[in-house]
Amino acid sequence: MTAILGSIQMGNAGYSAPTISAQHIFDGADMRGPGSVRISQGRIENITFGEAEARASIHLPADAILAPGFIDIQVNGGGGVLLNDQPTEAGV
Repeated sequence: MTAILGSIQMGNAGYSAPTISAQHIFDGADMRGPGSVRISQGRIENITFGEAEARASIHLPADAILAPGFIDIQVNGGGGVLLNDQPTEAGV
């Protein structure tokens, strides 16, 4: 199971600087954990590995993976044109 966390609205639900603890943390290259990620003013402030922080405001389930938000910016077409049909400068 992968946990997908939307943006955490700072100031909502009492989380002015939330800390998220997880048994599994993917750092973009390697699977690590357990650990905690502290967020301040909408940015990652600190990442610690070892024990998941007991005082964290958000505790993910044991089988969840905390991972960066991946955004696919690949464009296959638009406006009735499929770019895969003619992937040349003229086709684009």
